[in-house]
Amino acid sequence: MRNLQAINTSQQAGRVQAAVLLAGSILPVMAFLLIAPILPQIEAFYHGVPGIAVLSPIALTIPAAMTALFSVPAGLLADKLGRKPVLFVALLIYGLAGMAPMWLSSIQEIIVSRVILGVSEAAVITVCTALIADYYNLAQRTKYLGLQTALSSVASIVFLAGGGLLGQFGWRTNFSVYFVAILLVPLVSFFIFEPKKRVASDFIMTSINPKSLNKLLMSGICAVTFATAIAFFVPPVQVGFVLTAMGIPSSVIIGITTSIGVASVATGSLLFRHLVRFNLYVRLIGGYLLSSSGFILISLTRSYDFLVVGLIIEGVGCGVLLPSLLAWAVAIIPVEVRARWTGLWYGVFFLGQFISPLVIFWLTKLVGTLHSAIGVIGLECLFLSGIFIVLPKPKQAPDNLSVTI
Repeated sequence: MRNLQAINTSQQAGRVQAAVLLAGSILPVMAFLLIAPILPQIEAFYHGVPGIAVLSPIALTIPAAMTALFSVPAGLLADKLGRKPVLFVALLIYGLAGMAPMWLSSIQEIIVSRVILGVSEAAVITVCTALIADYYNLAQRTKYLGLQTALSSVASIVFLAGGGLLGQFGWRTNFSVYFVAILLVPLVSFFIFEPKKRVASDFIMTSINPKSLNKLLMSGICAVTFATAIAFFVPPVQVGFVLTAMGIPSSVIIGITTSIGVASVATGSLLFRHLVRFNLYVRLIGGYLLSSSGFILISLTRSYDFLVVGLIIEGVGCGVLLPSLLAWAVAIIPVEVRARWTGLWYGVFFLGQFISPLVIFWLTKLVGTLHSAIGVIGLECLFLSGIFIVLPKPKQAPDNLSVTI
């Protein structure tokens, strides 16, 4: 199999570039969690609008749907026009569209601005991740993709709490935070450059025809990512309902418990970089077994203490899984088409986020209770671990570009 060698360039990415790209990577978290606490205020403000009970949740979730739909087109654009100009424009549009509801008068106009926000979000997260893969070798990439998931988890806690605090000054105040994206625009202009490095593939599947390797393997990775994303978004969305069913409806306890689960994901993501010495499949099997154990414990217990234990176990497992799947995906993609395929991965991931509540709704109808539906998600994770137990193990290629920064 042909080995791709690195091409020397006058520009080398370091910590500054990584910091800018990681900052851009956490913006999608803001699109959802910053607005979630003020949704009741928005609904109350537009209480006279027909269908507001439907329109207000749409304003919250529509960016995720747009990200799912437009991640691949955004990647294609970045592959054709270049990473930097697409990221520059996307951040500018993201900031302006994000702040627009501060001045818009109708809920319909706000939804349109959120659609634009979601489209630009697709470009931001896709290009930021593609650039991390473009700039850095295997060891560095592993570190930064793990940090990407960890920082997104920490940002979830910050935005969830911050959204509630800012909402006390009026619901429009929360949208001012989107100005952060505008602040990133000059940083992208000064510090981000077009990649010229060709990085060797990190995994070789010798049993697959090299000509069909990327498309066939990426299809499999995306299918697994889709199933994993559905499971990943179950705890943050459903914990409140689980606690209410257990007779604990306190919003404070719900917030604290959800934050514990999110913090566990961050912990798993930070552990990810220390687990790379293990075979990819070993990491995936371990992550799915942990997630499965956590979900099944949550489904069986009626004790708050054991619920928290289940959330921690599940969170650590998911924290290992997501960067493992993303690192696997970007490792097998040639740099010339990396943005579009990275966009496909994110499109599938956000599609899983979008339909996760619907899947739980359908499962609850099917099996009778929310606890049982979460148990089914645990069985799903157990099934995914079984897939990687029986599949042939990939051979990991040597990383000839290893550098520590």
